[in-house]
Amino acid sequence: EWEKHPYHIVIEVSFIAAFIYFYMIPLHKAKKMRVEPLTKKEEEGLLEEFHSEPFRSKNPDSNAVAIAGQPLVSYNVVGRSGVKISILPKHASKAVECLDLATFDYHSLATNEAVRDVAKRTVAAYGVGSCGPRGFYGTIKPHMDLEQDIAKFLGVDACIIYSYGFATISTLIPCYASRGDYLIVDDGSCLPIQEGCHLSRSHVSYYKHNDLFHLEELMQSVVEKDSRSKKVSRRFVVTEGVFRNTGDLCMLPEIITLCRKHKFRLILEDSYGFGALGASGRGTPDHFKIATSLVDIYVGSLSTALGAVGGFCAGEATMIDHQRLAATGYVFSASLPPYVTAAASKALAIIESNPTDTCSALQRNSATMRKEIQLSRLPSGLHLVECIDDISPLIHIRVSQQYLAEHGRATAEAKLAHVVQSLEARKILAVRQLYTIEERVPNVPSLRIVVKAELPSSEVVSSARTVVALLRGEFSR
Repeated sequence: EWEKHPYHIVIEVSFIAAFIYFYMIPLHKAKKMRVEPLTKKEEEGLLEEFHSEPFRSKNPDSNAVAIAGQPLVSYNVVGRSGVKISILPKHASKAVECLDLATFDYHSLATNEAVRDVAKRTVAAYGVGSCGPRGFYGTIKPHMDLEQDIAKFLGVDACIIYSYGFATISTLIPCYASRGDYLIVDDGSCLPIQEGCHLSRSHVSYYKHNDLFHLEELMQSVVEKDSRSKKVSRRFVVTEGVFRNTGDLCMLPEIITLCRKHKFRLILEDSYGFGALGASGRGTPDHFKIATSLVDIYVGSLSTALGAVGGFCAGEATMIDHQRLAATGYVFSASLPPYVTAAASKALAIIESNPTDTCSALQRNSATMRKEIQLSRLPSGLHLVECIDDISPLIHIRVSQQYLAEHGRATAEAKLAHVVQSLEARKILAVRQLYTIEERVPNVPSLRIVVKAELPSSEVVSSARTVVALLRGEFSR
């Protein structure tokens, strides 16, 4: 039989030889690669030599111009109490107590005794950690209480809380927008918004900061594209209420009108307006006397006005329920410690029960600080970023483009750094506005001041005059 098919036996023998060859190779290699086990002394030596490094540790954190001999931060924060903050300068052995014009804790609720007592009682009742993501076994009563408290406070159907403020908006945007959808974003928006737009893989267009004409042009362009392709895409406008990078407000009433006209949904990131603006502290919509329910997706932070950690999104119940299954920052993150959410609920109750001593006081101090800076006359080369009604607690004093063109960015950054150091010497803590290397916004050197509600009016005036005097001394040379 084999004589009729002589090649058949050759093929079979080849397969058998190949099988034996490839079977023996791993055994041969294993013998060669066999490594002798390490001795105890060798293991200890390797462990001593090992140094853990964060990802991208060799890349700079900030795109600010480096200043020779000066680190970006020259101190460590060692304590806070009310409007005071204790810092330990590098190479110093004793802490210095300064006026806190740097942190975003507008109402000093992170150190409020009533809030701290609630946190202590919650630790005693539930322990410290939550032990898992919300969708598994990380949901505890304080989490649900805080969601109900925020929803009731804002007058909306439901609320969802996230463990990290940055992850809230950056994972929420791709939860609703994906490839083929359209996002029109204010080009002054902060990094978390930029990251969320990038992760969504949508068609992203940036309109000029607070330029309603440019915004409507882009909206009309998207509508025309949809009409030509005979399909309706998901379309969103994304903006901040109070802009982190400039301290001014968005033109919310006009933006909502345009969204209704061109059939866009609005995502409002109001981390720096929630708990600060409006008669009752309900944020940027409250300031413009707009119901929060008219904002399609309202996003806020627990780490600013409430002095806690995390973020939240509030709105219609169906919109919130979708996030519980589709928002990666919620699904795959361990939930907040119960004591943090209980403390945030207490902080919210304090704001709600006494808006006069919290929100009204904060807005009054903000207006006073801005007015005093204007009256004290900044030197040429600097300008105060104006905002609607002078109520934003974030105050930015920016270097002008003309000054940068004439003297260079390095000179401007060095002068601002020297002003910050001079303020520290006078026991006032303010900071330069820094941008990370990932941010897609113009890096404009500026001094950032965060106003506090509990500041006496005399300290507001004196600190404003001190800041202007030091700026005048540096930038008038």
